[in-house]
Amino acid sequence: MEGEHKSNGATVGLIIILLILIVGGIYTWKSKLKNIANRDQVLSPITVEDSEELEAILKDLGTADAEGSFETEEIQ
Repeated sequence: MEGEHKSNGATVGLIIILLILIVGGIYTWKSKLKNIANRDQVLSPITVEDSEELEAILKDLGTADAEGSFETEEIQ
């Protein structure tokens, strides 16, 4: 009488697939967070400091008006 021989191949395969899905999910999540941070940095509103710097550059170029026509928002 031969003993029962269980194969663990299905269990090992399932664990490998789960690990691949978890690693892929973490990678996707981190890259999405990175893209959101980059987009927010690029789309940030012009602050008073940015406006003053831009005004100085334009004044050096001779194209800025004396009043300064830039709309600014302060970030709190």
